Amino acid sequence: MLYVSHSVPELARLATDIVVMDAGKLVACGPASDLLSDPSLVPQLGLAAAGASVLARLTAQSEDGLSTLNTSAGQLFLPRIEAPLGSRVRVRILAQDVMISVQKPEQISALNILPCHIISLRPGDGPGMIVELNSGNDRLLARITARSAKRLRLQPDLACYAIVKTLSIRPAEVAI
Repeated sequence: MLYVSHSVPELARLATDIVVMDAGKLVACGPASDLLSDPSLVPQLGLAAAGASVLARLTAQSEDGLSTLNTSAGQLFLPRIEAPLGSRVRVRILAQDVMISVQKPEQISALNILPCHIISLRPGDGPGMIVELNSGNDRLLARITARSAKRLRLQPDLACYAIVKTLSIRPAEVAI
């Protein structure tokens, strides 16, 4: 089926493969999970939509309203997902919702702390940049300031941690 959309969250939920076009010209085509997390496509997809999809399995439901998901790099905690335990889930994590730490953070309110390695750093037109991260078998993007990257001495192959607040992942970003 061919489906045309300008909504990146919608594509992340529905598509297996996508074609990215700009001004009527083909820019890229391939698996949605690869292209939607490709930092080189941020200009076409939009800075606010920059992010990555992570595949996970729903493993627990807690009485406090959180669901536990297992990813290739560790656990993710999200607001309750209505699905049977064992379900495969695709979670879209926006780059603007990812913080980076070069040390494992302790005693912070964020529950989602995933070990990563930096793949690349891509400066933007302004003070920001996109950091591409390898997290287990998944790729994440983080949108941070160039000042933060310099202060943390970020560089490719550096081990770090991606931090994502549980409540920053909206239900529209979860596909079962």
